[in-house]
Amino acid sequence: MTVRSLVAAFAIASMPGLGFAQSSTGQALSGAGTTSCGQYIEHSDDSHLSNLYVTWAQGFLSGLNIANNVIAKQEFVLLPDGASIKAYLDKYCRENPLEEPITGTMLLFKELREKQKAP
Repeated sequence: MTVRSLVAAFAIASMPGLGFAQSSTGQALSGAGTTSCGQYIEHSDDSHLSNLYVTWAQGFLSGLNIANNVIAKQEFVLLPDGASIKAYLDKYCRENPLEEPITGTMLLFKELREKQKAP
């Protein structure tokens, strides 16, 4: 990991609002996807920060896939490549700047699951 990547990761980690669903005893969700879509859009032209969001989304989608398979006993959803995830989140966040990338990521998973169930 380069120094620039470490600085970028630290900058994202120290952003206000990163601890989505916080309480006095901890937080339910965390990571780059819990920032605002406004912050996401602001960082979308920086390849290092943008890659951080996409990598977070890939991990989150993979986690949803595992939970969906293990708990709901459903087939795994085929996930798109990083560029497609970024395009989806770019569109979602530009249309919904007051939301969070995590919401767009969950909607992407839902759309993929429904599309793959279709005959």
